[in-house]
Amino acid sequence: MSVLLIGGAPRTGTSLLNAILCSDPAVHPMMPEATYLRYLMRAYRYGQDAFETEVKEYFAHPEGLNAFTASQVEALCDALELRFPTTRHQVFRSPRLTPVLADLLNILPDARGLVMVRDPRDVVASLFCLHDRQIRAGQQSWLTRAGRSADYLAKAYNGFYAPVSNLPDKSLYKRLLTVRYEDLVQLPDENIERIASYSGLDLSGFTGQTGWRSELIDEMVPDIRPGPEDLWGKPISDRQVGAFHKVLNEAETDVVQEICSAYMAGFGYQPV
Repeated sequence: MSVLLIGGAPRTGTSLLNAILCSDPAVHPMMPEATYLRYLMRAYRYGQDAFETEVKEYFAHPEGLNAFTASQVEALCDALELRFPTTRHQVFRSPRLTPVLADLLNILPDARGLVMVRDPRDVVASLFCLHDRQIRAGQQSWLTRAGRSADYLAKAYNGFYAPVSNLPDKSLYKRLLTVRYEDLVQLPDENIERIASYSGLDLSGFTGQTGWRSELIDEMVPDIRPGPEDLWGKPISDRQVGAFHKVLNEAETDVVQEICSAYMAGFGYQPV
């Protein structure tokens, strides 16, 4: 059983990547965000940080905490296999897994990770649009509480990638593949082939030109109703590349470019 972990900041295309990976017949249906796994790793991170003061009484040494957490994660994988017994590959996706990808790769030595990146200006613009939709619908979320703040969202973007940008164990980068959203939607065939080669999956059946859906997600999360500018479940398209020009004003663009300058340079995005 192979395990693939998808991370990346929100609105970077992690759902699209999830749909691509889950198109392999040997993968379970596309699932909602791996929230339970995220909370397992959140507890693990707390245990590491507070080991000497609050956790060491339960484990003889930090390796004991590692082994205990590994058993929990493996039990979760076993539960998923029981639900979908023909599965040979498992995919876990959540933007909030990004900060703990290194921990997961250490706990699951055979797992591989994929990290989606996207121009931070387009990410902030997309979050602005989502914020406005949620406000109109009367919904409350971390985004509506944060408000339409380019400064806050740009710093949040950096926060997702900081934990994986300079890993102490450089060998882990051999098990991490970075996928640029722009490359995926502008050259889908070439980049899906690259993802297939890395993951070992058969992605030849992905129907990116006719759209993609997940009945399981639609059933479990019935309030997924993206706006007209959202590409969730629709055919692969590059029409949202550079969309920030229509959403952000000059001051907001400058704020994002200044705060995210290091990641823009590292991911290959040019300032305007």
